[in-house]
Amino acid sequence: MDQPQADYFKTIAENMPENSKIVLCSAEPGWLYVEASSESTSWEIVEYAIELAENAGRGLTVPVVLSGDTHHYNRYTGLNNQQYITSGGGGAFLHPTHQLENTISLERRGIKQSLTLARASDTEAEPAVYPDFGVSKSLVWRNLYFALTNWDFSILMGAIYFVFGIAISLRPHWDMYFAIVAIFAWSLMGYTIKQEKSKRHAVTLTSALHSLAHAALVIGAGTYYAALNASYFSFEGPYGVHLWLLALLIEMFPVGFVLGSSLFGWNMMLTCRFLQMNRNDAFSALRIGAYNNFVRMRITEENIEFFVIGLDVVPSREDWQENPKHGAHTPDEPRFIPKTPLKPHLIESFSLNKSPPKPVV
Repeated sequence: MDQPQADYFKTIAENMPENSKIVLCSAEPGWLYVEASSESTSWEIVEYAIELAENAGRGLTVPVVLSGDTHHYNRYTGLNNQQYITSGGGGAFLHPTHQLENTISLERRGIKQSLTLARASDTEAEPAVYPDFGVSKSLVWRNLYFALTNWDFSILMGAIYFVFGIAISLRPHWDMYFAIVAIFAWSLMGYTIKQEKSKRHAVTLTSALHSLAHAALVIGAGTYYAALNASYFSFEGPYGVHLWLLALLIEMFPVGFVLGSSLFGWNMMLTCRFLQMNRNDAFSALRIGAYNNFVRMRITEENIEFFVIGLDVVPSREDWQENPKHGAHTPDEPRFIPKTPLKPHLIESFSLNKSPPKPVV
C-alpha cells in the first residue's frame, strides 16, 4: 500500500460514522501466506489497513476480513470473534484445502496472535472449508496421469530430453553430465523457490531431488541410446546426420514425454499431498473447474448473516444451451442455461451480532 492509498483509507475512516463495523475486502488472504511464504507481505498490508480503521479515533472495528485469490473456501476466527474469510472459488481452477493449518500464528501491533480454523456453523464438527479435506487429498492423486492430462507440457519435456540426448551423444563425458545436472538444478530449483517464495528445507531438498531425478534419467537414457546407435547403426552418407537425429528423436522424445513429464507431475503430487508445497501448480495441472463457491451476506440492523454456497459440478462450455424463454420481453431470463440443472448447496451459514464485542482480557 503506497502513501496515496493510505491517505485515502485514512480519510475515509476519519469520516465514517462512529462505532461503524467494517467488512474489509483484501486482494489476498495474507493471513494464509504468513507461514507458507517468508517473502509474502500480504498480511502486513491487511494489518495496516485494519490499523488505519482502528486508529481513526471513531470506535471503528473490523469484524470481517474477506478475500479471494486462493481458489477455495475457508474461514478462520481471531480475537473478539473476528472472521477471516477466503472465498476464491469463482471459476478458476481449484486450489487444495488439505494444506490449511488448524492454527495460524501471526502478529498484530507487535503482539503474537493466533487464528483458528473455524468449524462449519451448521455441523460444529467439520472444518469450515470447501471442498473438504478428504476430497482435496483424493483429487491430488489424479496427477498420477499428469503426462496425459498435460500432453502439451509433455511435448515440451520430450523436446528437452531430445536436445539433451543430442548433447550426450556428441560428448558422453563427465563435463557434459555435470552441465546437465547444473541446468536441471538451476531451472527446477529456481522455479520451485520462486513459486513457493520460500527457501525452507523441504523446498530446497525436494527440488534438488527432483532435479537429480531428471538428470539421472536423461544421462541414463542418453548414454544408453548413444552406445546402442554406435554399436548397431551406421549413419553415413549425405543423410547420415538426418537419420541420426531421427533415431534420437524416436528414442529420447518418448522418454521425456512419458517419464520426464510424469516425474514432474509426481513431484508436484507428492509435495502437495504431504509437504504443503505446489498448491498452485499441482492443482492447476488437474484442470478442475469445479467446486465453485461464493459468499452471500444479508445485513440487517441487528446482525450480518453469511450464507456460503457451493457448486460441486460446474457445466463445461459444451453443457450450455440457449434459453428458449429468453427474448426482448423477458429480460430477466438468462440467454444461456445449463443442459442439466445446477445443484447448488449450502456449505455453511453463520451470523455476527453488531453489538460491540467484549474485549479479551
